[in-house]
Amino acid sequence: LIRFVLPTMAMSLFMALFKSVDDGLFVSQFVGKDGLSAVNIAFPIIMGTWGIAIMFATGGSAIAGKKIGEGKPEEARRDFTSVCIIAAIVAAIVALPCVIFMEPIMRLLGADDSIMSYCVVYGNLLIGTMPFSVLSPIFEFFYVTSGAPKMGLVSTVLRGAVNIFLDWLFIVVLKFEVMGVALATAAGDLATCLLGFAFYCNK
Repeated sequence: LIRFVLPTMAMSLFMALFKSVDDGLFVSQFVGKDGLSAVNIAFPIIMGTWGIAIMFATGGSAIAGKKIGEGKPEEARRDFTSVCIIAAIVAAIVALPCVIFMEPIMRLLGADDSIMSYCVVYGNLLIGTMPFSVLSPIFEFFYVTSGAPKMGLVSTVLRGAVNIFLDWLFIVVLKFEVMGVALATAAGDLATCLLGFAFYCNK
């Protein structure tokens, strides 16, 4: 139990730490209050993405875990593949109207003309890469189900390290402002997806 619980607890700790550095340091210090306001206004959309991911991850991992316990690993693998494909399709379907109506959505969430450009750029980039941001936590949930809880911790640290490094590169060095924040976040999700693909293809 400890072998499974401790990596999960560490994952939550690192996620909170990386998010604090991402928003609290880079955005507030190097983009400014308008950039930080835009990120916070767009945050409910990002949480909606996580909601979709967790919905598929918890349900899918429970089903796969049951099949593993019954001695049916091939069925568990098929269930995992189905969950990933369906989640990516649902993410793409949800992302399309969000991208089309991004400005009205941001205005509904409280954005005004002074920060609307920031909100639209940030929202479009993250929603446009929504399939990656949905698959990333699904992979991390299934690491525990597949008996490799430490991989979830490795994935979380990888995402945070990539995110922080690219925040520094895109925001501080290249001056991409809010676009840099979104690109760094998307790159972190992509890195964890590539790690997941490499891990599960060899299972």
